[in-house]
Amino acid sequence: MQKKKRVMSKALKVMAAGTIVFSSLGAIPFNTLAADVTATQVANDQVTIQNGVKAVYSQILNKSPYQGKIIGTANVEKPFSENFGSNEPFPGLGNQNYSIFKEGFVVIPVSGQYFFSAQADDQTTVTINETDRLSTTAYNQVAEKRFGHFHGGDVVAITQIMDQFIGVASMSLKWNMPNLVLSNPDGRRLDVPLSNTYPTREQAEQAALEMKKHGVLTEYYDGTTTTVFKGQAVEPESFTKHYGTFEPYPGLGSDYYTVKKTGYIYISETGNYRFEGGGDDIYSLAIDGKEIIKNLNFPNYAQTGNIYLEKGVTIKIEQTVANNQNIGYSSLKWTTPSQSTFSDIQVTDVYESKEKALASNEDLSFEEANAAVNNLFTNKDPNGNITSTTTQADIDAAQALINKVTDQTKKEELQAKLNKAQSQLDAKTAQAEAENKAREAVNNLFTNKDPNSNITNTMTQADIDAAQALINKVTDPTKKAALQTDLNKAQSQLDAKTTQAEAENKAREAVNNLFTNKNPNGNITGTMTQADIDAAQVLINKVTDPTKKAALQADLNKAQSQLDAKTAQAEAENKAREAVNNLFTNKNPNGNITGTMTQADIDAAQALINKVTDPTKKAALQADLNKAQSQLDAKAAQVEAENKAREAVNSLFTNKDPNGNITGTMTQADIDAAQALINKVTDPTKKAALQKDLDKAKAQFASNGTLKPDDFVLGTTTITGSYSGDVDRITLSKDGVESGNATKTNGTFRFYVGPGIKKDQSLYMVAYDKNGREIAREKVNIAAVTAGQITPTAMTIPGDANISGTYTGDVSRIEVSITNEAGTTQVYKGGTVGNGTFKFYSFDKTKSPKDIIVVRAYDSVGKLLDTKTVTIKNNVVTTAGQVTPTAMTIPGNSSLTGTVSGDVAAIKVTVNGTVYAGGSIASDGTFRFYTLDKIKKADDTVTIAVYDKAGKLLDTKPVTIQAPTK
Repeated sequence: MQKKKRVMSKALKVMAAGTIVFSSLGAIPFNTLAADVTATQVANDQVTIQNGVKAVYSQILNKSPYQGKIIGTANVEKPFSENFGSNEPFPGLGNQNYSIFKEGFVVIPVSGQYFFSAQADDQTTVTINETDRLSTTAYNQVAEKRFGHFHGGDVVAITQIMDQFIGVASMSLKWNMPNLVLSNPDGRRLDVPLSNTYPTREQAEQAALEMKKHGVLTEYYDGTTTTVFKGQAVEPESFTKHYGTFEPYPGLGSDYYTVKKTGYIYISETGNYRFEGGGDDIYSLAIDGKEIIKNLNFPNYAQTGNIYLEKGVTIKIEQTVANNQNIGYSSLKWTTPSQSTFSDIQVTDVYESKEKALASNEDLSFEEANAAVNNLFTNKDPNGNITSTTTQADIDAAQALINKVTDQTKKEELQAKLNKAQSQLDAKTAQAEAENKAREAVNNLFTNKDPNSNITNTMTQADIDAAQALINKVTDPTKKAALQTDLNKAQSQLDAKTTQAEAENKAREAVNNLFTNKNPNGNITGTMTQADIDAAQVLINKVTDPTKKAALQADLNKAQSQLDAKTAQAEAENKAREAVNNLFTNKNPNGNITGTMTQADIDAAQALINKVTDPTKKAALQADLNKAQSQLDAKAAQVEAENKAREAVNSLFTNKDPNGNITGTMTQADIDAAQALINKVTDPTKKAALQKDLDKAKAQFASNGTLKPDDFVLGTTTITGSYSGDVDRITLSKDGVESGNATKTNGTFRFYVGPGIKKDQSLYMVAYDKNGREIAREKVNIAAVTAGQITPTAMTIPGDANISGTYTGDVSRIEVSITNEAGTTQVYKGGTVGNGTFKFYSFDKTKSPKDIIVVRAYDSVGKLLDTKTVTIKNNVVTTAGQVTPTAMTIPGNSSLTGTVSGDVAAIKVTVNGTVYAGGSIASDGTFRFYTLDKIKKADDTVTIAVYDKAGKLLDTKPVTIQAPTK
């Protein structure tokens, strides 16, 4: 290892000069890198991350002898365990033949025995504290080792190297240790967590130092009744802990031991507390020397009643658990004044000594009092002003907290700050009284004492002057301004009240002058203008009395209505004439309508004519509008005829595209209907275009053809038949789904359907012409399926002269095979079959009771329906046997192998429902069956069956198929 470090250091020092190639180094640890490699390297090492590892990425140039090239280094925020897959882990590293080195410093989270396991793809080496090692040499290996005891807060240096040669890559480092929660840790392999892993020892030690601020004093004893002291340790953990079957302390063993934990808790809030404890096997709990749970046996838990504790006290908790055997654990939970449900006492609440608990919390009284004083001031700054919400009660509460501070210097400092707050509050109270008196005087000037309403009817100038004197005593500029604003409102209303009568008189005179004889109940004068009305409105707006103002406004509205009606009629006539003229070219009602005119334009003009009241002018306007309507109706009729014809023609084609093919459902009636609509079109150009598209449809529709599929026999894979006419291609519709194309040859076709057609499926052959139009569709008839069984009668040989029996179904003929003791088989055809029975003369063919006679039944076309062996009554031989197939790797193995026993004489293999006979059986009981052309995939379903020499089935087994491993 030292040699590797020296060579590695030299290689890194020359990195800036070019590519570094090193040989015979093996794995390269990160912590051997030279400090002066390159500026880039130094910058990389200075990258600051909270948690993670240091990593070196190297290419493997040669494995034997080892040669490698460093690609880069990095501080990465990742744990040791990492799955790279087939990705490139680092820029320029590639995705095969590389090595990754990780170094990290791990803070041990809990005291106890630790078990590490490592694995990688393809191989890994793990070093712990530079001495203990784990290593693997293949991707499917796992290296495991128990590393003894670690203490909570220990810093462990770990390095891990992963070498990858081909395929996917990963590296894994897991550990198993006791739990600080009530969960059995046995067998739990967890990744070494990122949160406990640091790239530098300094970071890890800082985290460990923070961790050790809290904890308990733990004593370990051998035995459960008569105990022998084994040792003690301050451990950064609380009272709840699950040891599983781990050894809690070196040399203690994993059963018949006692663990005592002592810790101190500083009480931070006054109130009732409750405790719940229990353990495996015997549990006791004492608080401040008083045993409150004693010798509680597993699996019970006990809860205490309420224990009243005051803030600032420190309590001592002693917990003892004795474990007889198997797993061991302890649990201690509590409730607090602010937490009503039981929960584990956290390690941050516990100290190993009373002195440490007090020292850690001795400043709480001062801090609490200081916070209370600061909260009295804006931005919590005692050099500023008190907050707007500070009350005497707040000051009194802060005073009570100051009284508890024992440090006289700090107490005087707090008292000085509090005195500032008291002085400001007193001044604030005096000012508030002056403000209240001024506010009361101002509010009394208004109805309901609301400055946003009107002044009272009895208010005088003397009342305003008295309120002004009180406002002058207010010092707060904002509040003084608000009071002055409200007083100014009162002054303004008082001033306005004296001038209102004058405003009302002027407004009345102006309104009356708008009418003849100054009578608002009559008609307006002949010379009145809108300017006269506007001037009167200005005067009315100055009137504040709502009743008088409403009466004036009503009379003014009469004048406005009469003036509006007088001018409205001329405007209506002008708008109607303009709208009608705009319908015509050059705005001439004696000409033609414009090319853009619509029915909406006519309707709009009609609406304007309807507003004209002069009968003569209205009639002239209506006559011109009628001319426009007549011309628009004629124009719309022709457009409609063209649109209907175009729609009819387009609908003959797929996707309504006349440049494509006609639809499969088009009929002659559709063509005739489209022709009739074209005949109504008068525009010669549009008519010719429509006729041209219709002629395309007619030409396509003229094609025809026939199909005649042959009957399809179940079990076959091809549909055949013949065709004639304009058939361009033939497809198959199976259960409504159309696919594929048949092979056509000189009026015949063949369509491969493959295996698996069932008799209840719907099959149609569909023919299309060259335009893609369906011209024929014929159902494929599925031929009847034959089936049948035979039951031969048992024979006595010698004795019986005939082989006989019964049959059912479609049996048409039989065939007999006879195998003698020498193994020679003769096959005979013949016999009689009819009316449910069969007979075959065999007297001259079988002489020995040990002959094996097999009868086979066939249908009329030679299909084998059934096979049975004839029982020889005077030669009943019992046979038995078993088969044990060897698992196969597909692709890979070309033959199925295994062993047979007993009377096995023949083998059959079934692959995905297809049965194959054959194979060979050796004298030593092994067999081989060639399957390269039969078993194709790892998910094929394969079984093997074995038979005796008479064809009797002896055993059937499934064959295990597995994909190749890496």
